[in-house]
Amino acid sequence: MAVANELFARQGFDGVSIRDIAQTAEVNVASINYHFKNKLNLLHQIFEYNYRWMESEVKKLSQQDGMKTPEMAFEIFLLFKNNGTACINSFQMILSDHLCPEDDNLNAGDEPFGPPGGKALLEVITKDVGEKVPEEDREWAMRMLFANILHFATIMNTNYIVKKCGGEKWMDTLQKEKDFKKLANSVINTLKA
Repeated sequence: MAVANELFARQGFDGVSIRDIAQTAEVNVASINYHFKNKLNLLHQIFEYNYRWMESEVKKLSQQDGMKTPEMAFEIFLLFKNNGTACINSFQMILSDHLCPEDDNLNAGDEPFGPPGGKALLEVITKDVGEKVPEEDREWAMRMLFANILHFATIMNTNYIVKKCGGEKWMDTLQKEKDFKKLANSVINTLKA
């Protein structure tokens, strides 16, 4: 799965064959087919693994003493940026209709699907603004922060953006720290108003 995760992120789902994965991972093609049935199932398993892993890591961040929303937003960004393969593969699957699993594989009826770690960030936001702020508004704050975090973490891991914009100020990690803290403070202040 680790090899497929990396190859899918670098070459795209359609640019990688089961044979490529088997050769790079030094395993038998038949063993991949036995465990996953096909390449699309392998991608779905990678997506589920990445999602659970990111969710777990964000939860760990939220449990650090004194964690506030601005710091949390930046730490989530760093986590996702430093693990761009997971972000790229997640967006690749979400944005490509031909990679969508069959309806019976979407786990309908499970708990609501949202950004990985969204609940953990929502808990930190709630600590910062209090429960008097309507849950709908706190949920909005979480989604706005995640939208920006995932956007920048993903595009900053693509070769095109790195080559095209690599020297620009907005790509600098220290600038991103200022940006995410400013954005989080703005969102928190909006909720408190």
